[in-house]
Amino acid sequence: MSKSQSAGLFQQFQASFRRLASFQERLVLAVSGGSDSMALLHLAAAVCATEQLCVGFVDHGLRDGVDKEWMLVRTQCDKLGIAAEKLVIVDKYGEETKGEGIQQWARLRRYELLNSYATAVEAAVILTAHTLDDQAETVLLRILRGTGIDGLGAIPAQRQVSEHVRVARPMLQLGRESIRDWLREHDIPWVEDPSNQNAKFARVQVRELMPLLLKMNPSIQSHLGELAGEAQATTAFFDEYVKGNNVVKLISLGDGCKVLHESFASVSRTIAGRFVRSALHTAQGDLRRFERYHIEAILDGVFSRAGAHRHDVPGSLEVWTAYGDVYVFSSPASQIRSSEEQKMALGASNCVKGALAVAGVQCEITVTNSSNVSDLFPVTLRMLKPGDRLYGRRRKASRLMIDKKVPIFYRHLVPAICTQENEIISIPGILNSLVSGLRMDWRLRVNSALRDLWQFGEMDVL
Repeated sequence: MSKSQSAGLFQQFQASFRRLASFQERLVLAVSGGSDSMALLHLAAAVCATEQLCVGFVDHGLRDGVDKEWMLVRTQCDKLGIAAEKLVIVDKYGEETKGEGIQQWARLRRYELLNSYATAVEAAVILTAHTLDDQAETVLLRILRGTGIDGLGAIPAQRQVSEHVRVARPMLQLGRESIRDWLREHDIPWVEDPSNQNAKFARVQVRELMPLLLKMNPSIQSHLGELAGEAQATTAFFDEYVKGNNVVKLISLGDGCKVLHESFASVSRTIAGRFVRSALHTAQGDLRRFERYHIEAILDGVFSRAGAHRHDVPGSLEVWTAYGDVYVFSSPASQIRSSEEQKMALGASNCVKGALAVAGVQCEITVTNSSNVSDLFPVTLRMLKPGDRLYGRRRKASRLMIDKKVPIFYRHLVPAICTQENEIISIPGILNSLVSGLRMDWRLRVNSALRDLWQFGEMDVL
């Protein structure tokens, strides 16, 4: 590497660092002993005061040879006068992590440890050594897995990992070979991670393809990096559109959100897919493990306009489509059940009041009898139950809920007035009263989960 090339690499790092961090912030460097992270250590030391920096070395507990790597990192840190800490992942990869690949498992634990360490040393930023090679490989991996435009964005230059700590990547524009040339020129040692040669990992397989792609086009890595940058900018612009037009609406039930069928009606299936991804991202905070076939299955439910269907998705989200709407819940929405009920007997005034407060639904009702109907009393105020039938009819209440397009995962939260024979007389927002002379005045709490639905949105408020 010539002196000008060496100076150019340093200047690129310095300019990127200044965009992503400041000289007033305390920084944690994620250093493993590999070539990229050793370059990060020495480049950061050349840019920052040593007291601004501290190093986190993560031991994943997955292979031998880690102690040797730690000794190299600690020796280099001692020479530079930078504090270093070995961070050990104590839990083990095993059966309880089913559905989570070992590299993904290691990545999540690594960031958890680094975030905890950064918090402990009052650091605002974790610097990682991701390079242009990593960016290009990630774009290719995402394409092979069937990604959308979010996935094409690959590795962002920075992201928030907790309320007070963010990750920044000042080496994303630097190629690995130029980094290694710089290390050799400055006589800086590094170690090779044997897992980088393990062909069972998809990333290693893609890495083996790169020489062929470079032979076809020497600028392929730069082109893939530029594509990632365009995808990130497009995604950010679209996210602003979604936010500005209130496409994704927060709802009370299950700490969730929804996209209504009206939003899908005037856009193409491709843009509709972006709306779905936005809802998933709102509920989960990222789109990790979601692939194109997950989105396509949800879109099939949207455009079929069929009744409620729960979709099989990765992670802990609960995702439903119902009558063309999409619902995404962070916590289980369909498992809430209640046995709470209240008997309501007529008083001398022929007027009786009742109230329920269950699972995010608080309601009040006033029942007024104007035609001396007394043989139905006491009536009961309770939530709807499977098998309920309407008073004086053979029709099931569930059929009425279907006609009114109330999703099944909301029906167990719908209050009702029923007779002593458990026949439904009244349902708020759906059915006023099936008994002549009985008037039902329902009111729901302003932030009741039922008010997520248009059927109940115009009801009187408590």
